[in-house]
Amino acid sequence: MKTIVFLGLIFASCLSFAQDERFYRDIFAGNLYDPPEKFKYKVLVESPKYMIDLNGDKRKDSIQISKKDGVDFVKINNEYGQSVFERKLLAKGLNSKVYRARLKKINKSVNVLILYYYEGDIDTVKHFKGSARLFFITIRDNNLNKITFMKGPYIFTEESLPGDKYSTKSFAISTIDFNGDKQAELSVSYNHIQRTYFYKGDGLWDEL
Repeated sequence: MKTIVFLGLIFASCLSFAQDERFYRDIFAGNLYDPPEKFKYKVLVESPKYMIDLNGDKRKDSIQISKKDGVDFVKINNEYGQSVFERKLLAKGLNSKVYRARLKKINKSVNVLILYYYEGDIDTVKHFKGSARLFFITIRDNNLNKITFMKGPYIFTEESLPGDKYSTKSFAISTIDFNGDKQAELSVSYNHIQRTYFYKGDGLWDEL
């Protein structure tokens, strides 16, 4: 009897460890977020469904952008129009929007949808400032049920300066296999700083 209880405790401990490991992996992958249905809103504005083959099965899926009471969301629908993923994007000011999206193939079974998100601007009598950043939506194993989300770097800032001057920062984004492992990396250059993102599997990226 003691042996059975002991084995049961070991089994329960292993399950708890596995759950903790999955929990922390989801945190670092950016997968933990409030489900969209819990977001209570009164006003909903949606974009058209932009049709694109996201997982390489030669069938058109779709991307949709929406505002719920002024809060930005990005949604992915499968080929049947069913929502399979939705994520809230946090703005910093007015006029926030997703203004561009690019789909890139990382390897044979992984694609990444790169979102260009203008976080909005703050416009006062004396000062104006706005910014934009990237978000990476990674689709693993060519499967729309295996999507991870990651906040990427800043790519654009604009700001008013004293003397009626105005400043912007330029950026460049490219995908190239830097290390010859037959897998593309994401290279982002902004404000004289270059960041390279290496895909490490399970929807996770390493930044160099």
